[in-house]
Order: sequence, then structure tokens, then C-alpha cells
Amino acid sequence: MGAKEIEERALYYFAEYGYERTSLSIIAEDIGIKKQSVYSHFKSKEDLFRCAFERALAEEYEFAKDFFSQEKDLFLLLDEFIMVMKAGFLSTEYTGKKFILRNSFMPPVSFKEEVLEKAVEYFNYLEDEVCRLFIQEGYPEEEARQNAQAYITILDGLMTGLVYGNEQRFDRRLAAIWRLVQFKKTI
Repeated sequence: MGAKEIEERALYYFAEYGYERTSLSIIAEDIGIKKQSVYSHFKSKEDLFRCAFERALAEEYEFAKDFFSQEKDLFLLLDEFIMVMKAGFLSTEYTGKKFILRNSFMPPVSFKEEVLEKAVEYFNYLEDEVCRLFIQEGYPEEEARQNAQAYITILDGLMTGLVYGNEQRFDRRLAAIWRLVQFKKTI
């Protein structure tokens, strides 16, 4: 069993249970190795988490880049991104989305600032991508930035609802957002 396999399983556990509730013993037992074997690849649980976090971020940056390069209606694309984020969080398999969201909202106490800094960079990247899309649609730069900020705020609120609530809460909030948007269009 190599470092990649250990990291892949650790990603799942850190995404499902967070840093504090995940032990190296559980990861090792799950993949059929002794805990000491984990230490032959990673210095500590913190080292394993950092490697996993970097990997998840790299995967999600790449996913977002590819996703937002699609040639689709802007609002359809933004709606689809929300649904992809929801599906990634609710998946019973490992997803970088779940790992990043859970650990951004509930970061490991011992290196909280480091995790939050990288999470904020990721969400800033998403905002920049959405802003770029609005600019491509012909929105003035300032309006495009405001629209992107509003979208990321909505996304953040919906994802917080999943982390601290459940799928039904997410669905109710999303429906409320679309009702508000439709109401705004009629004014």
C-alpha cells in the first residue's frame, strides 16, 4: 500500500468525519495495513491531512476551471454548479467538494488559519471565474463583480446549510432564492 492509496482513504474519512474525529488507526485498518505503515509515508496525521487538502484543492480548482469553460447559458451554468456542489457534498463516496466544504467550515483547530486561508483562496477563485463569465456576457466590470459576489454568497449559504443541516434545508433555501430572483424580475 502506497502513499496515494493511504491519502485517498484519508480524504474520505476527513471529508466524512473531519480532522478531529478521524484517526490514523481507522484509516490504516480500513485499507488493511498497520498504523505504523502510515508513518512510513506521512510524518503525522497533520502531514497526511495537509497532503490530502492540497490534493483536494488541486482537483477542485481543475474541476471549476473545466466546468466554467463550458459554452452554456450563464444562469443555467451557475444553477448547474450549485447542483454539482450539492451532489458532491451528499455523495457517499469521496469528493473534494465535501472535503473542502467540511474542513472549511470546521477546520482542524491546530492549523485553522492555514486551512481557512487556502479555503478563502479557493472561494475567491470561484468568484473570479464567475465574474469573468458575467464580463463575457457583457456586464460592466463593477456589476459583474457584484453579481459574482452575490452568487458566491448564495453558494456559501447553501453549502453551509448542507454542512450544518441537511438536503431538505438546502432545497428549501434554493427554492426561496429562486422565488426571490423571480420576484425581483417582476419589480
